[in-house]
Amino acid sequence: MLVGAPEGDGPNGSRVNAGETYLVYGGDFTGDVTQLGGTGNDLFTGTAQADVLIGGQGDDTLIGNGGPDVFYGGVGNDVLAISDADFRRIDGGSEDDTLRLDGDNFDLDLRNISRNRIRNIETLDLNGGNNSVTLDRLEVIGFSDRRNRLVVNGTDTNSLTATGDWVSSGPAVIGDQTYNVYSSGPAQLWVHEEISPEGVNLIG
Repeated sequence: MLVGAPEGDGPNGSRVNAGETYLVYGGDFTGDVTQLGGTGNDLFTGTAQADVLIGGQGDDTLIGNGGPDVFYGGVGNDVLAISDADFRRIDGGSEDDTLRLDGDNFDLDLRNISRNRIRNIETLDLNGGNNSVTLDRLEVIGFSDRRNRLVVNGTDTNSLTATGDWVSSGPAVIGDQTYNVYSSGPAQLWVHEEISPEGVNLIG
């Protein structure tokens, strides 16, 4: 941050009223940030306590390990991993970011989480382990500021419940991966084919 003093004197008073400019360097002046990334691809692992994990300019992986954590992915294709629903805030930042569910038998009901707690997430990774998620189309629309699409990855041990009027729109492909597409108004769910149709519950 640059701060100007239009009538400040020069060094040692050598130039009266010549004006001065002060450069204030940024940083974590509060000590609240637990781990802060840089320009590379960072891997940060938090504790069961309250952590503040901030990525940087690379493709970062932030693992919370539970507790009232705050995640900021920053620039890059980041992975933000949670193992419970006690987090305070998740913000993937720019690019394509993934919210990953860690652990086993993690049932995340996004309808019970205020929408400002999760932002800028384009992909949800259920990550095996009998993990499941429940949502409606408002969560899908609110996850990302850039699109009304949520990609859901997982395995045949995972399940997804979507409430509202969803209809199947047929398959779609990202790279070499095939997804089953479900639409509700402007919202689209792209569910990986490994999550079997029996694992997708559409509730009207």
